[in-house]
Amino acid sequence: MASKEFNVIAILHPKKGKTDIVLRQLNEVAEYVQKNEPGVLSYSINRSLRPSKDGEEEIIMLERYKDQAALKEHGSSQTFTAFNKKLAEQDLMRAPMVLKMGNAGHRLPMASLAAFAWKALSSPTPDPKTSTLPERIDPLDLFAGVRLCE
Repeated sequence: MASKEFNVIAILHPKKGKTDIVLRQLNEVAEYVQKNEPGVLSYSINRSLRPSKDGEEEIIMLERYKDQAALKEHGSSQTFTAFNKKLAEQDLMRAPMVLKMGNAGHRLPMASLAAFAWKALSSPTPDPKTSTLPERIDPLDLFAGVRLCE
């Protein structure tokens, strides 16, 4: 049976040279979340390992919530709302945030999850202006070399 936990992957696209500003603001949000939102089980901020050829970076958020209600509480918090307002007012983003959400399914052992995340985050991001994506990406390619059982 699937868990009630709710997972979010958020990908932020700061303008060139603005990544550190966005990261500082995200760390303020993370401090608030840690102290005030017990329904947030994990809130991980990750800087892309390989910027594009133009020096553009991504920030990848890996978030885990107790349930969908905890996600809604986080999304409507004054701190998170203020963060989004700052992003717009300070013109820090080059593209809209990409959100992927879903219920937690089978849990990988932590070491395997870390290896999977490392491989996924260290893969180069194709430049949409000069690259074409394959028609189909095999998710198993992401797991190549990752030990799934402990």
